[in-house]
Amino acid sequence: MCVIKLWPCVASCLFGLSAALGGQAPRTERAYALEAAMSTENPDGTLSITANGPRPLWQALNLLYSKYGMVVDYEEPRYSGDQLYGPPGTGRRLKKDRLRATIPLKKSAPTAQNNLITIESLVKQYNDVAAVKFEVYFHKSGDRIDVIPAESFQQSPLNTPVAINGESLSVEDVIHSTLQQVAANYGNCVERGGIADNSLIVQKTKLKTPGKIPAREVLAQALDETGL
Repeated sequence: MCVIKLWPCVASCLFGLSAALGGQAPRTERAYALEAAMSTENPDGTLSITANGPRPLWQALNLLYSKYGMVVDYEEPRYSGDQLYGPPGTGRRLKKDRLRATIPLKKSAPTAQNNLITIESLVKQYNDVAAVKFEVYFHKSGDRIDVIPAESFQQSPLNTPVAINGESLSVEDVIHSTLQQVAANYGNCVERGGIADNSLIVQKTKLKTPGKIPAREVLAQALDETGL
């Protein structure tokens, strides 16, 4: 999985989880950093997940990636005042939230379609109780799955059309060029952050877009070449 954050002054969005592409989001309490999703495999072939923290859906998706290898790119919503606490201008924090879900899990057949069924069930159960709703977007070309804020999908910066001629470029270069084009169109800071991943620098790509296509498609294709 891979993580990307795109942020204006007071809001952020986030795309995915393992190349750790990131910017800046409202700070969370230090204690939350140690909290993670817990899971139990049930005899009927389902998986029960409980996640506590400011981003419980992200935590649950991270668990599915780390434990079952499900590649999901997650885009964080823009946070409103009622989702934050603390005085303005002092590093406002996300409020703690909780997710409980029981979802289908086909460990013996981890295909993209079966993973899609699992992710869709998780997102639906989260949407049933959460104020911010998400959608699931399936990249048929590369079998990648995006989890995207439903309300802002059409306005997402990652829908910005970009063009790439990636011959002899590293995957890192392709990502950087893509984010630069998004930032120029979006009018706000778009940065790469998070943990370093040397595979993005070492691996070359011949990715070349047929004209301009959505930035999320370019990122998905580039990351597919790395196996992330």
